[in-house]
Amino acid sequence: MWKGLVQIMRKKKLIQKAFLLYSELEMKKLPNDLQIDQTVTKQFEQELERRLQQQDAQKQFKHLERRRIWKASITAVAMVCIVMGAYLYQKRPGQDKAALGTTSSSKEETNTIPSTNETNTNEQKAQETGEMEPTNASVDLENDPISEENNLFGVPEEVDGETLEQADSGLQESLIEFAVNVGIPMLSTNSSNVGYSPAALYEILEIISEGAENETKEELFYLLGQSETTSKEENLDKTNMENILGISSSIWIAETNHGEKINVNPEFIASVSPKVDIYQVDFGRNGIEEMNQWLKNQNSILPSLESEIEPDSQIYVLNTIGLEMKWSYSFDPMKNTAETFYCSDGTEEICEFMNQTQVSRILEGEQYWASSLEMDNGSMFFILPKENVAIQEFDYSQLNGIINMLLHQEGQIKNVTWKIPKFFYKYRNNLKNALISSGLEHIFTSESQLGGVSDQPLSLTQLLQVVSIELNEYGVNSSNVSGTAIQENSLESEEMFLNRPFLYGMEQGGHFVFLGICENPLRS
Repeated sequence: MWKGLVQIMRKKKLIQKAFLLYSELEMKKLPNDLQIDQTVTKQFEQELERRLQQQDAQKQFKHLERRRIWKASITAVAMVCIVMGAYLYQKRPGQDKAALGTTSSSKEETNTIPSTNETNTNEQKAQETGEMEPTNASVDLENDPISEENNLFGVPEEVDGETLEQADSGLQESLIEFAVNVGIPMLSTNSSNVGYSPAALYEILEIISEGAENETKEELFYLLGQSETTSKEENLDKTNMENILGISSSIWIAETNHGEKINVNPEFIASVSPKVDIYQVDFGRNGIEEMNQWLKNQNSILPSLESEIEPDSQIYVLNTIGLEMKWSYSFDPMKNTAETFYCSDGTEEICEFMNQTQVSRILEGEQYWASSLEMDNGSMFFILPKENVAIQEFDYSQLNGIINMLLHQEGQIKNVTWKIPKFFYKYRNNLKNALISSGLEHIFTSESQLGGVSDQPLSLTQLLQVVSIELNEYGVNSSNVSGTAIQENSLESEEMFLNRPFLYGMEQGGHFVFLGICENPLRS
């Protein structure tokens, strides 16, 4: 009871204070003789509550009005930016043409650019006479609207019957030729899973060439498709592969040679250190342990070196690449099936196959079927020998031509049903024999000339490449899901059932990152 009375008294005091405040606001001044009735009616409470609600509603309305004004202002600014951007984009081609029309000669820099009217007059005169002066304007490849879809290695496209040549087409051709020349000795003589990264090997050989001299350098340049007149900086800028592809390399140099301390040229270290790690070790004591630790630091899943290193070794080179590419259109794991894979030795393996149908270009030759699948910033191609052609009997001399046809997007466009086995390989390749078979002999002999590396006579003992590759529903060494494949009902259908040994390769960012043979998907 007492608590109820206390609450009533508090309520009346609050109402009294509210009434006083309201009176001051409305009448500014209360009469001296006004006596406030302590018994406030219910109607006054309701009126006070109504007025407070009106004030809250007015505040909320003003807040919403300010928000609407801000939104309208931001929209207006965005529209102005879009219009200005479109205007500048339309104006750019004329500006580019004017810039391309200027000459770089110091004597001609003071010459003025002809006005638009003069240019139009000259063009009309040339058309009337049937003669057109050649222009030095070039094609802007970066802004070219030509589709790059399925364009392996960034080769030239054809537009209106004319070929657009890229500035680095010569380098790309040399990379492809290099990949095939080095790869054929490995692929054609192996009866098991084999593969290597041409881009990573190319990169380390180019680095070694900076320390080579005379005949050794000539052999390296010939294999790399370069020459003495080729600018070293230009080639490194064009490839830039160590940054794009995650290539890692290390050069291991012996501490002594026949008891004499080996001094590595400081200029060589300064020149190549941004692209390669250089170590001096005692191969007879802890060389293999330090190399395996280096490999583990690059990628923990890379296989370790197992064979011992000869104590009299002079230079070892380790080379690896961090492949990670995803399909443009992921495979659905729920559609995987168990299928039989027929190995070259006559054995059969039950493997997990990925299944998908999508639009692809497909080539058919006398000995093979070939096609490719799009990947993130690249693609992966497959060459499947026909059923009557064993992988060992395949004519590898046509490999360069097949790859080039894929590059130029030749073949028929069809709805291709893909059936690809999943696999996980760890490659540990000794590339010495393959390089010797490709013409690089001098650097592995006592007559090797590596004067840029050290004043002491040194030769390359081994060049090892270590690569790990997992092909799954999401790509190569990838776990990211991508889009859904597209089919066209009007196209013919074809099947790429990779249930026997096949060749495969990968391209990323215009570089040939991998070439190999799948002989048995279950054998690592």
